[in-house]
Amino acid sequence: MWAAEELNSHYVTYRKLASIRALRHSPAGDETPVAEPRKAYPLLPAEDFRSYAIATRFPRKLVKQLPPGSCQKTQKAGIYHLRVGTRDLRLVVINQLALHPRNAPWGLFATDEAHWRAAFTSYRPRSDLGAHLHNLMAHHRFGEGKMAHTYEDMKREARDWLKSYLPQLDPEERLEGLDPEEVLRRFDPEARLKGLDPEARLKGLDPEARLKGLDPETRLKGLDPDVIEAWLKKQRNDH
Repeated sequence: MWAAEELNSHYVTYRKLASIRALRHSPAGDETPVAEPRKAYPLLPAEDFRSYAIATRFPRKLVKQLPPGSCQKTQKAGIYHLRVGTRDLRLVVINQLALHPRNAPWGLFATDEAHWRAAFTSYRPRSDLGAHLHNLMAHHRFGEGKMAHTYEDMKREARDWLKSYLPQLDPEERLEGLDPEEVLRRFDPEARLKGLDPEARLKGLDPEARLKGLDPETRLKGLDPDVIEAWLKKQRNDH
C-alpha cells in the first residue's frame, strides 16, 4: 500500500510541475528548475495524466489492503484497473502478460522461466540501450562470458573491438554505406590515412573532398618537388 501511495505522490508532483511549465510556456525538454508560484495557479486536467504500477507477480497483499472491488481485470491478460484513494491506476503484472512480441521488453523481467525465454527469443533491440539490455539478460541468465555492466562500458568495449577488427577489412568494406565527407570530418589527417595505400586513400573522392580539412603542409607532403615547382610557375604565369 505504501508503494501505491508513493506512486500517487509522484503523480501530484508531476502534475504540478507540468502545470507550471505549461503556464510559463516552457519548451518541451526544458530542465530549468521550477519554483512553485506563491499564489494559486491552474492545474492541468487530471484526466491528462495516467499512473502505471508495474509488478512481476500479482500484488495480493496490496489488493487485500484495498476496499473490495478496487482491483478489476481488463480484457487484456495481465492488465488491471486499480483504485487507490481518488486515483485510478493501471496495474501491469508481467508474469501474466500475453506471450506476444510487443510484450517482449516486459517479459525480459518475468520470473516465470518459460515466459522469460519466450520474451528473450522474440525481443528485438531498437537502440544501443536495448542491445545492452539484451546482452545483460543473456549474461545473467545464461552466464555467457564477461559482460559490460554499464552502457559506458559497452561503448568502450565496442570501440576496442572495432579497433582490432577494422584492420582485417579491405578499404571498400570499411567505407561501405558511409558518406566520404562525413567519414573524413571525424578523423585527424593522420588517422584518415593510416593503413591505406595511396590509391585506396583517394578512391571514390573528388579533389575537393580529398583535400578538405587538410592544412597546406599536409596537402603537399609526399609530392614530387618538381611537380610543386611546376604548379607554382604556372600560377605565376597566369597572374
